Amino acid sequence: GEIYAAASQEKSVSPEKKAEYFKAGDELFQTIADRTPDNYQAVLMRARINITDSSKPQDKVRELYEEVLKRAGKSEDVKSARTEADRYLIFYYINKGMLQDARRVTNDLLSIDPTNAVAKNAEACLNSTKQSNHNYTFSRFPMEAAFSIYDISLFLMPYMKPPFNYSLTTNIYTMF
Repeated sequence: GEIYAAASQEKSVSPEKKAEYFKAGDELFQTIADRTPDNYQAVLMRARINITDSSKPQDKVRELYEEVLKRAGKSEDVKSARTEADRYLIFYYINKGMLQDARRVTNDLLSIDPTNAVAKNAEACLNSTKQSNHNYTFSRFPMEAAFSIYDISLFLMPYMKPPFNYSLTTNIYTMF
């Protein structure tokens, strides 16, 4: 499945072949997830390969990361999977205007890693919306979240070439 996932990201592969690899990898991870209900890794891989546009929140990816959190539990050995899921969910919920859910997930991420930059930036954004009684604007949060997903893919899957624009690797945290 990981080979399919990696191949679906290769720039030299035709779009038709990428779609074929994506479908095969997703189906394989789905089969593993169905046969092993306590296995969070297969669902985690499905979430990763289903991120087709890092600039837009995607419902299917949200559902998969929520499933990762359910299956993974809260033990120390699943900290990186929980962190990855929470980071994406923060991105998703803020961009969908689901601020209560964003606060809940931000608090969860801060309980895992109190120094996490994504969670701290999200907390600051969410707190600023709570203090001001006007509509929120997170014009820079999508880029930061895309950077976060890019960062995760580099850390957890170094053999894959992420589908993200490499220009996003600018230090986004200085923008806040």
